[in-house]
Amino acid sequence: MLESVPLFAIILLIVGIILVVIEILIPGFGAFGVSGIIVLGISIFLTAKSIEQAALILLITIIIITFLATLLIKQIVNKKIKSPLVLYESLEQVASEMDYFIGKKGKSITDLRPAGKASFDGVKLDVMSNGLFIKEGHMIKVIKIDGNKIIVEMDNNEN
Repeated sequence: MLESVPLFAIILLIVGIILVVIEILIPGFGAFGVSGIIVLGISIFLTAKSIEQAALILLITIIIITFLATLLIKQIVNKKIKSPLVLYESLEQVASEMDYFIGKKGKSITDLRPAGKASFDGVKLDVMSNGLFIKEGHMIKVIKIDGNKIIVEMDNNEN
């Protein structure tokens, strides 16, 4: 059976499988996945001599893709392959990095009513005042980090 299959159809089958696997690894608009399915369809159309043979080839292709997807997902879960879909930092790591801002002085770039935006050495962050209204352009200071909230107060030593 394999000797009568055109080499071009085998190459299309392999390329189609690779495109579908890329779609699994890289989230996007589905371009790789749709292209892979189209290429797989073309390769099956070129290869199959009957409907039964096309169904068998399709079934084998689905089994191969499922097997590869399972392997890839296991590798991603075991952190052997990095995926843009997985958050690798823990919340504690992010919170400890935010502690860097405690005591930092900056400038409110919007009115804080009590939430708004501020700039600290060119880094723009969403902040919340300690309950008071702070007008845009005033100097502020980070007094504490509460989870993912940056709490600020007006800096009394404003220059």
